[in-house]
Amino acid sequence: MFMIIRSYGDLNVQVLTLFRVGGKYSNNWHLNHMYDPTSTSAGSIMPAYPWLLENKHDRSDIQAKMKAMVTLGVPYTDEEIENAYNLIEKQAIAIEKSLYVDPEFEKSYESSKKAAKAAGETFVEMRDREIVSLIAYLQRLGTDIKIKNNPSNP
Repeated sequence: MFMIIRSYGDLNVQVLTLFRVGGKYSNNWHLNHMYDPTSTSAGSIMPAYPWLLENKHDRSDIQAKMKAMVTLGVPYTDEEIENAYNLIEKQAIAIEKSLYVDPEFEKSYESSKKAAKAAGETFVEMRDREIVSLIAYLQRLGTDIKIKNNPSNP
């Protein structure tokens, strides 16, 4: 991650760019950063996104979205589109399991689960929440970039 500052006359524009962030930070780091950016990055001016940790992610039309992305040049295979729900579920479960390495996450999450059950409320599993989808996306950023050697430009 780095900051780009562009000057347009008297206007300085700062753009936060996520560049090859995939795999740089743990899943727990991303979860904590979205919930409270200053917990992971002292002095951060990024706003918090706490609702991502609560909201269920609607994946009902993922196959249609993937087909649309294919028309824009994204190289999804027919097999990936056909198996999208299974692939998403597998990845989401792996991310959810990885979050348990943080004892504070486990304590808070399990406490929320028990409280929802005791109150007769619907509990959204972490694997089904928006934050897990965002973590999956962030962990992928820049990992598909392949730099080809150009013999004419060593």
